[in-house]
Amino acid sequence: MILTKEQAQSALSIMVRSRHFEEHIDAFFKRKEMHGTTHLSIGQEATQAGLALALQEGDWIVPTHRCHGHTLARGTNERKMFSEMFGSADGICKGLGGSMHMTDVETWNAGSSAVVGSGVNLALGLAFALKMQKSQAISVAIFGDGATSRGSVHESMNLASVWELPLLLFCENNNYGMSAAASRMISTSSIASRADGYRIKHATVDGNDVEAVYTACKEAIEYIRSTSRPFFLEVKTYRCCGHSKSDACLYRSREEEQEWESRDPIFLFSRVLVERGYFTEEEVAHLILEGRKRVDDAAVDATAVRDIHINLEQAMEYLLAPEDEETYKVCKSTTRISYRDAIREALDEEMSRDRAVHLIGEDIGLYGGCFRVTGDLYKKHPAQLHETPVSEEAITGLAVGAAMLGLRPIVEIMYGDFATLASDPIVNHAAKTRFMSAGQLSCPMVLRAPIGSGTGHGAQHTQCLE
Repeated sequence: MILTKEQAQSALSIMVRSRHFEEHIDAFFKRKEMHGTTHLSIGQEATQAGLALALQEGDWIVPTHRCHGHTLARGTNERKMFSEMFGSADGICKGLGGSMHMTDVETWNAGSSAVVGSGVNLALGLAFALKMQKSQAISVAIFGDGATSRGSVHESMNLASVWELPLLLFCENNNYGMSAAASRMISTSSIASRADGYRIKHATVDGNDVEAVYTACKEAIEYIRSTSRPFFLEVKTYRCCGHSKSDACLYRSREEEQEWESRDPIFLFSRVLVERGYFTEEEVAHLILEGRKRVDDAAVDATAVRDIHINLEQAMEYLLAPEDEETYKVCKSTTRISYRDAIREALDEEMSRDRAVHLIGEDIGLYGGCFRVTGDLYKKHPAQLHETPVSEEAITGLAVGAAMLGLRPIVEIMYGDFATLASDPIVNHAAKTRFMSAGQLSCPMVLRAPIGSGTGHGAQHTQCLE
């Protein structure tokens, strides 16, 4: 699929700005003008531009920790991105997110995750919410080759297939999970073929060819919209820099690096634009300089406001959501009922009152829940009660993602002990999303788990986690 001249110009602009943005970031860190760490994606710009051009307004992305290019490609202001990395109040997340946690709801970016693979189950939740809201939009989980060894990723792929969710699994295979070559760490002949085990359609494409990435994304997205089924797209590319700012790349040869440098996506696409007659060499050079100047100007503007920070009191406003008086409303009934019946009654009331409330968990349908709490709710609210596979991490992460888009999920964990399996989405996302995004996103979900039941079920079914 050949890009139009206008699309081609946009693709080149995205790639040039992404590259130059990260060149600035590298320089800022080397001059010790930025604090912390960062993960660059120099060499992977075609994956970012190709995906962004294929998406529509309303389609959500959940990038990885290597998120700058995807954030920029989706339309976020470069100055605000620089400011975010300076820790400035001018940043997209008021300086509370930083390099690995960039959220921008205005460009449908639900925030990047610094935990490898964790964003996949959040994107799963976004896809679930979009389907429940009868939207035609899709969700995109962006992750690397290393993440495909995470159990939560496989849980999410299975659930996306079983529930037929509009999810694009966008795997950037840059050949290395930090220092570990994918060829040494992955048992299958190709990463995309892992999707076969979950009945997920898949494809593999040259990630350094922006038109090939765009075409593959376009076809995958059209399939997802028409079928409401997930699609796995592996884009093969290369990280022409270290994993992080302290990585000297001692684990790969100079010959390997030179081979990939000769396939620089910006150079390759610039040559295509001239050969196709879209632009002359002089015009391409001008477009590149124009994109670089835009980033240069943004860096200068951000530097001017880098010392403006929110204070502790302002930061605390994003720590906890405002409380609702209704939460503490006292029930006027004097009828005595069991605790189990009280929970069931509350679930019934809330699901009847608000169609955004969804009950999610294992064996909560006909079986009625492990402690028979959910009872016959599956009959009364069939569209709001969802039985799941044994996948505590995926279903909890799904609930976090769904809550971000306005649903009110209630996750039932069979025994409190099993909540340890969901510790990542609980601790790293449910607890921190509102703060890291500076209030752009919130997580109004309930996690329900019986603790210390006194049933004699042993140490792994009765412990108190508090």
